[in-house]
Amino acid sequence: VLAAQELEGEFVEIEGEIFRRSDFKIVQSVPRDCQRIRYWDKASTAGDGCYSAGVLIAKDREGRIYIESVIRGQWSALERNKVIKDTCAADRAKYGGEVITYLEQEGAGSGKDVNEALIRELGEFEVYSDPAAASARVKVGGVLLPGDAKIRRASLFAAQVQAGNVHVLEAPWLYDFLEECCAFP
Repeated sequence: VLAAQELEGEFVEIEGEIFRRSDFKIVQSVPRDCQRIRYWDKASTAGDGCYSAGVLIAKDREGRIYIESVIRGQWSALERNKVIKDTCAADRAKYGGEVITYLEQEGAGSGKDVNEALIRELGEFEVYSDPAAASARVKVGGVLLPGDAKIRRASLFAAQVQAGNVHVLEAPWLYDFLEECCAFP
């Protein structure tokens, strides 16, 4: 889309397909008394390709959602697993073991095996596999897009964003997070 826009003059408003920056509420702090989960979308190509990302989400008693932390990078599988383990330890130190971690389970046949091995490695932490994430990616016009499962789940989140119910902590990762959300899918 960006290439068609820049090279061929076909101007398309990308932002707003699912998310708009203006719908996210930027906050300076997140209440301590919340339920927290961290969800990892895993990739495994060092320095290239897709990013691995671990997003810490908090939900308060009134149902407001907070994006509290985003850790992302292009790591090898070994590096990524170390980052996940270190993040679990940091989350435990900060929140006393209250953070539940979920790992995206890739759709390929080995996705289940990879997650089971990583969960064994993270045995001291509360970590679960998310098989609902498994879905094939699709290529449209030469662009690799997320599969249906990711788009369906993003739509549920988008409804909360559009309702003004999602707050994002002002932090160094904020710009990249909003850029990626607003370019989705």
